[in-house]
Amino acid sequence: NTLRPAFSMPTKIGEISPSFLGRLLDVIAQVVKVHITVEQSHADGRRIRVTEALIGDDTGCIMLVARNDEAGLVQPGLTVSLSNARGQMFEGHLRLYPTQWGTV
Repeated sequence: NTLRPAFSMPTKIGEISPSFLGRLLDVIAQVVKVHITVEQSHADGRRIRVTEALIGDDTGCIMLVARNDEAGLVQPGLTVSLSNARGQMFEGHLRLYPTQWGTV
């Protein structure tokens, strides 16, 4: 687990790099574009909703992958505040994923 101060300053998107992989991040950014929203059904009947969106601040942009209830909060033009998000590489690109302890 990564220890952080209780009130850490949000990380700017332009500062996020592969060296941040595994760290918990707080980010404030605007939703630029929602690329895709997919609903999937599991064999046990659970439904999962996944949204991929491009978010950005004054330093850059990054893809956000939000699931279930958080997916509905991601709309173009809205400002989102991510708490406890984690950066991961996918097909050679960094993406942000809220963790199970995170919020959008």
